[in-house]
Order: sequence, then C-alpha cells, then structure tokens
Amino acid sequence: MIITINNIEINKYELLHLINNGKKLSAIKLIKDKTKLSLKDCKDIVDNLEVNSNYYEGDTVLKTEVSSLKVHNRTVQRKKGNHIISSNSSNTKNYIIVFLLIGIAILLYMYNMK
Repeated sequence: MIITINNIEINKYELLHLINNGKKLSAIKLIKDKTKLSLKDCKDIVDNLEVNSNYYEGDTVLKTEVSSLKVHNRTVQRKKGNHIISSNSSNTKNYIIVFLLIGIAILLYMYNMK
C-alpha cells in the first residue's frame, strides 16, 4: 500500500512496521527525507497512522514544503548564557560598585582617625 504525500509515494507498510516496532523517529525521518516537509507535519502524519493505521486509506496528503531559506525582518538580541545583555543593567551595577567603594573609603578614613 502506498501513501502519496506531495506527489511523492511512500510505502505505508514500511511506515507502519517502523511505528509498530517503536521506531517512530525513524518513520518521521523517512517521511522528512523523502518529502522535505517540516518535522511537525511529519510527526502529525506518523501520529495519525499510529492511532489509526487506515487513516490515509487511499488519500493523498498535501502539505506545504519547507523552504530552505527563511528570511526574517526582525532585530536579534545577542545572548550570553541564558540572559540578554543590555546596556542598562551595566549602568546600575556601576552605580552600586561606586557607592560601595565610597562607603568603604569613608569607613577606612573614620577607622584611621581614631
């Protein structure tokens, strides 16, 4: 039996064999390699077959192909570790350090005056 996805034929028995043997990832990879669909679309197909092996009985599955290049017009913030580096946070830290240094200098001056 054959499933046609975007005019590409895939052996349904091969997919069902992988799914029934606990190799869902292999089934997803097989669909992805042959059809170039997104991982989500491939996973949806495998999940549908896992629930009902006759889900795509005689049907043609039409999904959109994933483009190899995606361009986004948005500003990307640079990250270091798990936090975003921003210029405002360093100004606050500088003020705290200066305040602590002035406090230490005053304490040392008062200690030496005794």
